[in-house]
Amino acid sequence: MLSSLVFIFVVLSVALSDVTNAMYANYLTLVGNFFGVEQTITQLTVSLEMLGHSVSGLVYGPMSDRYGRRPVMLFGMAVFLVAGLWCCFASNITALIVARFFHGVGAGVAAVVGYAMICDIYSDEECSKGVSLMYMCAVTSSTFIAPAMAAYMITNEYGWRAVFVVSNVLTTALFLWLVRKLPETVQEKSTECSPIAIIFGYVALLKNRGFLAYCFIKSLVMTYLLASVGNLPFVFIEGMGLPAKYYGYVSAIGGASFIAGTIANIRLVGKFGMRKMIIIGLVLTAASDVVAIAADYYFVLTPVLAEAIWIPSSFCISFITSNSVVLAFREVSNKGAASSFIICCQTVFGVLGMYVVGKLYDGTIVPICLLTLLCCAISAVIMYRTSRGEVGTS
Repeated sequence: MLSSLVFIFVVLSVALSDVTNAMYANYLTLVGNFFGVEQTITQLTVSLEMLGHSVSGLVYGPMSDRYGRRPVMLFGMAVFLVAGLWCCFASNITALIVARFFHGVGAGVAAVVGYAMICDIYSDEECSKGVSLMYMCAVTSSTFIAPAMAAYMITNEYGWRAVFVVSNVLTTALFLWLVRKLPETVQEKSTECSPIAIIFGYVALLKNRGFLAYCFIKSLVMTYLLASVGNLPFVFIEGMGLPAKYYGYVSAIGGASFIAGTIANIRLVGKFGMRKMIIIGLVLTAASDVVAIAADYYFVLTPVLAEAIWIPSSFCISFITSNSVVLAFREVSNKGAASSFIICCQTVFGVLGMYVVGKLYDGTIVPICLLTLLCCAISAVIMYRTSRGEVGTS
């Protein structure tokens, strides 16, 4: 009963942030038009949110190890709510960018503390399944519910502020429920949470080569995923002429494939093991992006065709992300700090990927595909070195 309740709270917290960002992604071009700014400026409302997400996580993790998961989760959700109100009333693009940064600061608690809570209550294999289910539920919400809501709002000419009105209503309801029902899951709290102790904790993680190997694999995957999130709206809407109100429906193709892949990972991880699942994911992802580049060269790609070609890649996301996280956690005991470090790395990598692809923007999917292939190649090298024992694992 306790594990089920904790899982529900974690999923809802993560999903709320994802749903908000998914709805907002549909409005990116409209936000730029509203304030009369260029694409690169508009993208700062996404990349700065991610930066706030990653920076805050470095504090949330050690704090949750020291003071417990519950108080830290409540604090982060309160920040998310207040920043969401700020977004609603932002009168210029600068105010919105700053508000979105603090929105990310609040949102960072969900994944960081959520990962740690799941690891508190589940064993290794069950933890992999739990993380996969968490991703699946969150992506289901952001892929199917959020696009439908965004399409309805855009069709009925609700402005971009409506995204944050909806988000704030949902956040208020969830926050009140968390205050009443969220249990504590950490059994043994850390004795220190001073700045020096936090720094030494992260230094220890940096010396743990096994942890870093799997952390970097997860981060490399998020590099091309977040680059896609930040740039595909412009590629599909501006480069390929897709009406903004249909963007969410097209992206649902990848979401449906991801959900199917998550279910497959849950069923197959016990049979093949986490490392083999990661390798399968890397191979299929690279193959689909090679096909996508070839298709862009020989044909006139449409958004639907591009998403269809990427189905194997979307299907395998959970193969890589869920299993790499669990293998990284296996290497350490301080789950909160480890969770913070992973979230920070993947967000920083993602923001960098978004920036690079944005600079290379040419209206096609080629820059995204090339980044994906590079990330898969580096991840494959890491997996090869861990298999030969060149990177120590416990």
